[in-house]
Amino acid sequence: MGATLALAGRIARRIPFTLAMLVAILLAALATNPSFGRISEVWIQRLGYAPRDLFHLRLDRLVTSVLLITNARSYAQAFLTIGLVGGACEWVTGTRLIAAVFWGTTLIATIAESVLVAAPLYALGSSFGESLYVTRDIGASASYFGCTGLACALLPKPWRWVAAGLVLAFLLSTFVLPTPVSTHTPVRWMDGIAHLIAFPLGLVSGRWGRKPVCCGENE
Repeated sequence: MGATLALAGRIARRIPFTLAMLVAILLAALATNPSFGRISEVWIQRLGYAPRDLFHLRLDRLVTSVLLITNARSYAQAFLTIGLVGGACEWVTGTRLIAAVFWGTTLIATIAESVLVAAPLYALGSSFGESLYVTRDIGASASYFGCTGLACALLPKPWRWVAAGLVLAFLLSTFVLPTPVSTHTPVRWMDGIAHLIAFPLGLVSGRWGRKPVCCGENE
C-alpha cells in the first residue's frame, strides 16, 4: 500500500498539469452534462465559442469552450489523449512546456482562424462565412493535436517525420474526402483549420522539449 501511494505521489508530481486538466474537464462535465450523454445546446450557446465572440471581447469563451465535451465518445477521447499523450509529454518535457502547448496552440489556432478565415468571409458577405462567424463550437481538439505535434517532435529520427507526415496527411484528408453537407459543416471546417494550425505549432515547440535519453541522436 505504501509503495502504491508513493508511486501515485511520484506520478502526481511529474504530471500535475495533465491531472489538473482531467479534473477540470470532469468537473465541467458534472456541472453541465452529468449523464455524459450529448451535451445540451443550451450549454453550447452559453459557454461555447464562435468567432464573433473574439470581436465582442468575450474572451472567456476561449477558455470555457475548451473544457466542454460533446458526448460520451468525446469524453473517452479527451481522457485518453490528455492522459496518455499529454501525460507522456509532460513527463518528458516538464509542466511548463505542456501547459504552454496545450493552451497556446488552441488559443493561437482559434484566434487565427477567426481573424484570417471567418471574419474576412463574413465581411465579404459569404453565407458560409456568416455560418462560420456565428456557429459556436466546444472541445479541446486543437489542444490534442498541439500535444500530438509535441509528441511527434520528441520521437527519434526518422520516426518523428514519419509520424508527423501521417498525422498531417490525416488532417488534410478531412478537407479532401467527400462528406455530407449538413448543419455541422461550419464546425467541421473550423475544427479542421484549427487542427492544421495547432499541429505544426506543437511540432515546432518540440525544440524546447527535453530530449528523451533513449534517443541518442545528434541534431
